[in-house]
Amino acid sequence: MTTKQHRWQAMGCGIHLVVAGRDPTTCADALRYAEERIEHLESRWSRFRASSEISKLNTHRGVPVVVSPDTFRLVETAARACDETAGRYDPTIIDAICSIGYDRDFPEVTKSAAFVAHIGKPAPGCAGIRLDPYLNAVSLGTGVGFDPGGIGKGLAADIVVRELLDSGVDGVMVNLGGDVAAAGDPPDDHGWIVGIEDPYDATHIVGRVTLESGGVCTSSRIRRAWQSADGRHLHHIVDPRTGNPVATSLLTATVVAGSAWQAEALTKALFVASGELKDFGTDHYRSLLGSAYACCIDDKGEVTTFGDRHVFDLESDRVVTGTER
Repeated sequence: MTTKQHRWQAMGCGIHLVVAGRDPTTCADALRYAEERIEHLESRWSRFRASSEISKLNTHRGVPVVVSPDTFRLVETAARACDETAGRYDPTIIDAICSIGYDRDFPEVTKSAAFVAHIGKPAPGCAGIRLDPYLNAVSLGTGVGFDPGGIGKGLAADIVVRELLDSGVDGVMVNLGGDVAAAGDPPDDHGWIVGIEDPYDATHIVGRVTLESGGVCTSSRIRRAWQSADGRHLHHIVDPRTGNPVATSLLTATVVAGSAWQAEALTKALFVASGELKDFGTDHYRSLLGSAYACCIDDKGEVTTFGDRHVFDLESDRVVTGTER
């Protein structure tokens, strides 16, 4: 079995790709294809590129726009995630995100010393989005914007994994800045292993997930955080109901699900739910997760798991609470 790896930067994050297969040439071709494919998806999906299809949709709100099958799938998937999380993940928060200062690539956000964040406004929701599968046309309602957020990375990871398997590799794992998808045969008998980082120390792993197939995603409120000129402490995880960053003690949420896009949407939904209820032991969270599993770390360093806690190989010196299914 040949194993090849590749690391590069795209979609505003570091990417790590691992492929395994019997044919070295097929594996090498897969690495090149994956980099080109992710760049292609970013060129269509980035809200920071004026030429992207997402930017075109936001510029022509209320008007049907014919888009590529990839972009149609993204909008359709995001709307589905919004419905499945009862609106806790919502791709129509773009105006709220921009109003608090995240209106450019994140490195530029942290450089701005003059921006004064405005009070957010609730997201309009996905009810105004119209999808025409026959024409691959998307119409955002008047006043409805679209920001795929992290679900774009999750879906991109899912797409690349499936297409590389179809190309002839035996196994593949792709990590797009914490959104991981994997399937097929791993390079060794240990499986596809995904580490869960300590939110305060990226060099320390607090636990591991061994993945056979599916997605593992982690969201953090301290990775993309900044302070506005008027002294407000802000982060990118916004409550769609208020348009403001979620007020919560939760630092990171890691979800294991059937796909990376589902795991990504659920991490955001957990943050919003944590702002609703402070007790991590309630059935509220288990109902939200369904068949997925979650590992949450709060600002005291306490770890809480939902679902089968043995899914997460946690370090023994951590305080672990939660319930098993």
